[in-house]
Amino acid sequence: MLRPTAWAMGVALIVLVAIIWSASTVLVQAIFAELHFERPFFLTYVANTCFVSLLPLRALASSTRVCVAAVWGRLTDDLAEDRQALSATHRRALDADAVNADIADTDATGASPSAAAPADSLRQVALSSLVVCPIWFAANFFYNASLAHTTVTSSTVLSASSSAFTLLLSVLILKEPFGWLKLAGVLLCWAGNALTVFGAAYGGWNASDG
Repeated sequence: MLRPTAWAMGVALIVLVAIIWSASTVLVQAIFAELHFERPFFLTYVANTCFVSLLPLRALASSTRVCVAAVWGRLTDDLAEDRQALSATHRRALDADAVNADIADTDATGASPSAAAPADSLRQVALSSLVVCPIWFAANFFYNASLAHTTVTSSTVLSASSSAFTLLLSVLILKEPFGWLKLAGVLLCWAGNALTVFGAAYGGWNASDG
């Protein structure tokens, strides 16, 4: 069960992603229309290549965690004698069992237990990326290509209709529990999409009649 604060943070991040995605959609279509640069494959390639810039940041964060763990191990070694002089109540307050377990792992391996984690994690990320990357690239390419032939409103409405497919796949593949509130949200999303489409069509008809 998610905590309310975690749920609120997740919703806020989703809203932020929606805003950024809409802004990028407008920017891509402006590039196509204003600059007459209809190269969806090139734009998709450059945009996805920029993800590589995050790898050095991740490596720096992993190295920082390893260094902090090593420093913490040395500090716990220096305080071991003082900790032994404390009473049993004070040792429980300092959670000595957890600290001693960390020290034992450090002495056995010669490094912090978290030192081996970045390599395993990086391997998992690489394997997962090989699976997700082609699908992600194809989705972005076809979406950018559609912006050369449709409006921002139409593309946003059609992409928002994916909520139904998301709900279906999450229940069938991810085994997420089905909820009537989720279904109601999907139906409301589709109703809003239909109103947007009809509104755009009605506005276009009025413009042509005028």
